[in-house]
Amino acid sequence: MNSTPVLLYLLALWTYDAAYASLRGDIQRKAYPSLHHSRQHANAISSRSYSNIPGFDCFHDIQGMTDAMFDLEKEYPDLVSIQSIGKSFSQDDIYAMKITVKGKSSSKGIVLLTGGVHAREYAPPELLMRFATDVLEKYDKDADTTWILEHTEIHIVFYVNPDGRHKAEEEPNTMWRKNVDPGNDKCSDSTFGVDINRNFDFLWGDINGASKYPCDDDYMGTSPASEPETQALTEYAKSLFPEAQRKSDPVGQMDEPFGEDIMGLYMDIHAYGGFTYYRKFSMNVLRFYSINSKYVSNEFSLFSVGSSLRAAAWGHKDAKSPDNASLEALGRKISSFNGYDLWAGGQPDFQYPVSGDTSDYMYAVLGVASFGLEIGKAFYESCAVFENNILPSNLPALLYAAKVSKKPNSLAKGPDVMELVADIGTDGITVTATASDSKLVNIVGYPDFETGGQTVSGITLSLDVHPDDLKGGSGKVDMSKDGNGFQAIIGTNGLSSGRHILYAQARDSDGYLGPVSSIFVVLDGSPSSPSSTPTGATQSPGEGAGTWDTIVDENFDSGYGAFAKRGVDVRHISKAKTRDGVVRIQQGNIQSKFDTSYSQYNVVFSAFFRANTNSKLCLDYRTKGTWNEVQCWSGEKLDPQTWHDDISAKFNVDSTSLAIRFQYKGNNAKDYVFLDSIKIQGEKV
Repeated sequence: MNSTPVLLYLLALWTYDAAYASLRGDIQRKAYPSLHHSRQHANAISSRSYSNIPGFDCFHDIQGMTDAMFDLEKEYPDLVSIQSIGKSFSQDDIYAMKITVKGKSSSKGIVLLTGGVHAREYAPPELLMRFATDVLEKYDKDADTTWILEHTEIHIVFYVNPDGRHKAEEEPNTMWRKNVDPGNDKCSDSTFGVDINRNFDFLWGDINGASKYPCDDDYMGTSPASEPETQALTEYAKSLFPEAQRKSDPVGQMDEPFGEDIMGLYMDIHAYGGFTYYRKFSMNVLRFYSINSKYVSNEFSLFSVGSSLRAAAWGHKDAKSPDNASLEALGRKISSFNGYDLWAGGQPDFQYPVSGDTSDYMYAVLGVASFGLEIGKAFYESCAVFENNILPSNLPALLYAAKVSKKPNSLAKGPDVMELVADIGTDGITVTATASDSKLVNIVGYPDFETGGQTVSGITLSLDVHPDDLKGGSGKVDMSKDGNGFQAIIGTNGLSSGRHILYAQARDSDGYLGPVSSIFVVLDGSPSSPSSTPTGATQSPGEGAGTWDTIVDENFDSGYGAFAKRGVDVRHISKAKTRDGVVRIQQGNIQSKFDTSYSQYNVVFSAFFRANTNSKLCLDYRTKGTWNEVQCWSGEKLDPQTWHDDISAKFNVDSTSLAIRFQYKGNNAKDYVFLDSIKIQGEKV
């Protein structure tokens, strides 16, 4: 037997492999020049100043983000842990941050948040970092944030695609989207790579929702989960969410609902467009599977042994998922915070089909309530839009997602506690609350939804024990109906002085429980910002009977000051609309409570209405029990997009204690009001 042909073949094969390996290394270094730099993350961090993307002071670059991430682990060792969940194509670590109070609860909800799947989308990783920082800073200060971290694991992967992100930052003109897998090297320096968000192993290969051509932006890869980034996220997600809730045949059983008892929520953050998307099915599925496939030029060719080509038409066309009632309800509630349109099967704002993406995989294969956000207006988002629009409207949306993560498909159908107030008196703790089954789910621009048509049948309270940890009915207090809200009195005998946490959970006439809300209550008389903030009256020199005395003078420069926030979307902002220190209210109110000897009151303040709508900003007061309306204003009556100073209203009431409330209920995230410079004056008549 002549061995020469075999030797020549082996030599040729070796030469090809060596050349390919060299080429691959060249492409890798070209795509990702920072790859082989030494990175001493935690050990080299000595300051809180981090590197930013050139021209974007509001965005950490990937090195700065990594440094900040490890700094948070050092600063909050009892709350934060970081691990590498795998390697990228270029062997860089893909990190996941876990935020939770260690050992506080044995049964926790789980939420997984991802960003940086598409490299050129600058804002998503930054939003996730700001969210992480926000919840860490608010732990033990804000009641809702505190119990969420005690009963929930928040997992964040800031950069699913770190290689691509390096390239997008270092070569912004390329508008890099994909990873840096060079494939067969038939693409140009600016078009190679695989779209990670078309590479997941559910309905992979639907050419209506992905491309088979390697040089296209939405190239799906050579096979399902062919990329290391996809594999890393897949395996990490599998380790988080219960195996028992998965289906044995995700494709064959895709029309079967998962039901209302599933645990876990996934959200993938992208840019841009202003959409909330949830589980949607693709159109007319045409699937390509290949094993050991090769490419010639830019044509898709399946000629190797073991490859197969199968086309299967699926009847669903822009269709709703079998769990649509739950997922749409939750998608609507998330959109109530940011005002985004719904992108999903069966919705008028369905944009285009996507196959092999993260959200479809997490829902269909792992049985997780799965969502995504398309934030902002551009891939390279402006800092003005990010700071003034994206952040204030999406931070509460992410917190709400974490709040419902233990049973998202069920909690989404229940009513939300819209207001929770505790007043401490001689009779005990007087609690008043309101709840709504429709307020967050019936959003502007869409018809009312089926899960929002029920009445609120009750609200249950518990003190210091989360409702999930209660055994039977012990420790629960059922509130009584009181006008448009509910009221209860909790005795304080036997309670220690100091701070306590009060939980409230509403249920509707169909029996669905909504998410838990909470406030702190302080029994020793010290200030308690979440429940009440007593402010003693002060008298200016020379002032006396028959003149206006200043009781409260708050400019919000350093926080809420004399006021306490209530509701689902109230935020203090250090600088907005040319003012330093303002309060932004979209859904909720701020309150101030104080002892008083006056009988006539004058309230003066500044307001900036975002939109020309009939949504009302109302000034209310109460001595005990129900609120009394003094006067209301709106952007429809006052010019929007400008500050109105010295707005005033007067009222008379005789009482030794008084609470003042500014309340606003905007229609969407673009409908809100800024408040500044509130002065409350009293006069003895």
